[in-house]
Amino acid sequence: MNNLSLSVNVIIVGMVVVFVSLVLLTYIIVLANKILNAVKGSSGNNRKTSGNISVQEISGTRQINSSDGDLPTDELIAVITAAIMASGNTNPGYNIRLKSFRRIPQTTPVWNIAGRNEYIAGKL
Repeated sequence: MNNLSLSVNVIIVGMVVVFVSLVLLTYIIVLANKILNAVKGSSGNNRKTSGNISVQEISGTRQINSSDGDLPTDELIAVITAAIMASGNTNPGYNIRLKSFRRIPQTTPVWNIAGRNEYIAGKL
């Protein structure tokens, strides 16, 4: 009986120690995040960003037929350029020029594509 009460005691103390440690770790991470954001925000105002952004040119263009359901070339280049600007958090005043693009062949298995489409259709 003594061993049973000792084991229950160890389990409860262990769970309390782990729970308290996780809560403290969470508070430390949140505090560090706030401190880093405050430091980043104050230094970000003083720092001047350069106006020239270089984009690596992808060689080998390919014409896209709009009958395939794909976007025409001009619209596709506009969408890709907008995606690059959005991912880089740049302002519209920057000079970004996408000269060419090429499609990468699909290597995903069919079952993976079917699962992805089913997942996306379920979210709509």
